[in-house]
Amino acid sequence: MKAQVANSIVAALHERHLTVRAGAAAAGIDPADVQRIRNADLARFTLDRLIRVARRLGHRVEIVVLPRLFQDAERAKPEPAGAALPRAAPRTREAGS
Repeated sequence: MKAQVANSIVAALHERHLTVRAGAAAAGIDPADVQRIRNADLARFTLDRLIRVARRLGHRVEIVVLPRLFQDAERAKPEPAGAALPRAAPRTREAGS
């Protein structure tokens, strides 16, 4: 998720034709942090901080959480009997036995 928000930040900088310094001023962060975001070096950033930066650059961030009911229902379907078992190759008799 952090990578998606960082990608949005990079897109905002590109859309507005901002340099690292101008982007930093617009986002209220250090130029080194803008460069880290551009390089996808996100270890120092929390998701909350990246969202604030994206919002300062004019992007709207939404987080949608969906129930896993449909995925779980697909996984819970029983397989036909023997469908998951590998089939053994038929045995052949060697000549001269």
